[in-house]
Amino acid sequence: MSAITPLTVVNNCLKTMGETPLNELDADHPYVQAALNILSEVNVIEQELGWWFNTDYITLQADPNTGYVYVPADTLNLELEDTSLVQRGNLLWDTLKQTNKIGRGVRGRLIREIPFEKLPHNAAAMVSLRAQLDFQSSYDADDNKYKKLNAAYSQAYSRVRRMHIRNQRLNMLEAPGAQRVLAGIRPITRTGRALYPYRIR
Repeated sequence: MSAITPLTVVNNCLKTMGETPLNELDADHPYVQAALNILSEVNVIEQELGWWFNTDYITLQADPNTGYVYVPADTLNLELEDTSLVQRGNLLWDTLKQTNKIGRGVRGRLIREIPFEKLPHNAAAMVSLRAQLDFQSSYDADDNKYKKLNAAYSQAYSRVRRMHIRNQRLNMLEAPGAQRVLAGIRPITRTGRALYPYRIR
């Protein structure tokens, strides 16, 4: 299984335009930078949903001198147990006390941006096809090509979704909706803010 690199994605984008593939990324080529920009954008878009490979359950510690809690630079989304805290820039903000001085550790679910070259192969394939789809839409807009790419992207997305479910070992009976239904049948004795910490798409 060959690695999917930015050059691979660029050549696949050029292929949709009938262009000759490149041996290396040529900054002077009229479509190369456009394809790379699209790849960068869709890499963020596809990852910010949160998948098994880019989701961490972490505790962010406060700076002992300032009391500030800094958010990692690669953060795409941050869900905190304390819902009064939100991200503003690279710091957490207390919406009740109106201050950045949190002064304590904060637990949460952190979705990180993973560089394209470090993605699992099936996720890289999904991002690559999304980039080709957006590139085709922007620069050629051929209806037949777009439909074929869209079908391929949908299949790739479904494969990644199945892999996500397998990796998270999700149980549908643990979902909040199922818990509410089951609550009418038997009592739910477990406690905690989040019975179901994972997300099904």
